[in-house]
Amino acid sequence: MNSFVKLVSVGIIVILLIWLHQKRPANTGPVAMTIVPPEPAVEFQAQTSQPQFSPEPSLKAAPASKRPTPFEIKLALIHQKLQQWLEAKKNAVEDDEAQSMVELQAMLTDENAAEIVQSLSAAEMDTPFGMEGIRHWMNADPVQASNWIAARPDATQDQIGAVAQGWTADGVGLKNYAAQLPDSPWKQNFLAEAISQFSARDPAVAVQLAQQMAPGNDQTSLLQSVACNWVASDPNAALDWISGVNDPSLREKLVVSAAQSYALTDPALASAWLASMVKSDDLVQNAALNIAQTWAAKDPAAAASWASQFPDGDTKTAAQNIVVNYWQQTDPASASVWLQSLSGTFVPQSR
Repeated sequence: MNSFVKLVSVGIIVILLIWLHQKRPANTGPVAMTIVPPEPAVEFQAQTSQPQFSPEPSLKAAPASKRPTPFEIKLALIHQKLQQWLEAKKNAVEDDEAQSMVELQAMLTDENAAEIVQSLSAAEMDTPFGMEGIRHWMNADPVQASNWIAARPDATQDQIGAVAQGWTADGVGLKNYAAQLPDSPWKQNFLAEAISQFSARDPAVAVQLAQQMAPGNDQTSLLQSVACNWVASDPNAALDWISGVNDPSLREKLVVSAAQSYALTDPALASAWLASMVKSDDLVQNAALNIAQTWAAKDPAAAASWASQFPDGDTKTAAQNIVVNYWQQTDPASASVWLQSLSGTFVPQSR
């Protein structure tokens, strides 16, 4: 039995081998085994701030966004409110304009004014806020503030005036600062504003500042203004200064200005100064008529007596006309008596 099974098994195997041989293509050679090389292992690269392989230069990462500081927020608010103020002014909305400016000026201090002012546009500078900013800056650092305004080609006369006003507490510092300024139109404007500020406050400083100006009509006009203010507060000091002026023409002009100003206090003394110190007929005539007008308003009888002492001529006639016209308005009877005393030598002319 076992032999029979073995024979059957061998027969089946032989039949299978014959069948497989018949199914195989005749022209097919041995099957070649294709060996596929393994892919290279991908090496893990730890993430770094720059790539390991890059054909282009590496770029620095952009800085992280920075939060604005409280001052930067305040500055942005100031510019926003200034634009609102300018718009309200343009549209003539006065209530909004006034309230906005009050809020703006409350943000200024001596400590922050420099940085705020330097951030303003020309239009923003030319506002009450800009002027107030200059004043605060002048309180903190007058030299830096003055130099910054001086360097601006669009600086206005008001801004220059604010700078000059900022120096009024320090006359010595102002003289030293002005002395080192280069000659320029800005310097002339600045000195003119400063002289106007000091003319009544400290005439001696005003004179020293005027001496730094270029000679000319502007300088003369400012010195005449100083003479008027000084003689009103200290006539002796004013006359001492005027007497020491070397230029005869300028000296006479200053005497005339001082005399006309002092006529408000003592017209008799003022007329005496005029007669003793001024030789130019034109200057004497103009000043005498101005004194006659001032004197007639204070004491027409005294003014009439003074005018009658003039040498005969156009100046005397004009002075008497000024007196009688004022006197007839306040005391016609006295004016008539005076006219009669002239015995026909004077014929009044009504204005």
